Amino acid sequence: MNPMEGIDMAVGLEYAGGDEELYREILADYMECAREQTEAIERAAAEEDHEAYTIEVHSLKSTSRTIGALELSNMARKLEQSSRNQEWETVRAGTPALLAAYRQICLAIKPNIACEEQESEKKPADPTVVCGLLAELDACLEEFDAIRAEEITAQLGLFEHTGASAEYLDKLVLALHRFEYETCREVVSQWRGRA
Repeated sequence: MNPMEGIDMAVGLEYAGGDEELYREILADYMECAREQTEAIERAAAEEDHEAYTIEVHSLKSTSRTIGALELSNMARKLEQSSRNQEWETVRAGTPALLAAYRQICLAIKPNIACEEQESEKKPADPTVVCGLLAELDACLEEFDAIRAEEITAQLGLFEHTGASAEYLDKLVLALHRFEYETCREVVSQWRGRA
C-alpha cells in the first residue's frame, strides 16, 4: 500500500489485526460512507441540530481513529464535546475545517482502494457517457465537491482513453491531487470542447 497523507498506517493496520487486505476493506468502507456523512454533518450544522451533529461527529471520530487518521479524529472529538456542551458558535466555526480535513483524508485514501479497479480490463470510451461525466464533473468542481469529483474522475479512468483524452485524464488526476480546482475546470472545459 502507498503512504497516505494524514493517516498513520501503523495505527490503522493495528486496528485491522495486521491484515493489509482487511485494512484496505476498512478504508473502502470509510470512503463509501464519506459523501453521506459529510452531507449529514453539514445539514446538522445548518439546522443547529445538536443531537444529530453529535452522533455524526462521534461516528467520524471513531472511524477516523480506526483507519489511523488521528488528527481528524481529534478534531471531531473536540467538536463532539463542543456540541454536547451546546457551544454552537464553536461548532459552527470548526465544522468547515473538519469537513475540509475529512475530504483531504478521502483523497489520500482513494489511490489505495482504486488500484484493484484500475487493474481490471478497461472498456472502450463511450463518447456520450464521457460527455455526461465531464458535465457532472464540471458542476462538482464549481461547488468544490472534491469527493464526488474524485469519484467521477475514477469512473472516467475505467475507460480506455487515447491521444488527447488520455492526456486530459492525466492532467485532471494530477490537478485534483494538488487541489488545483481552477486547473481542473480548465482541463474539463478543454476536454469537453474536443469530446
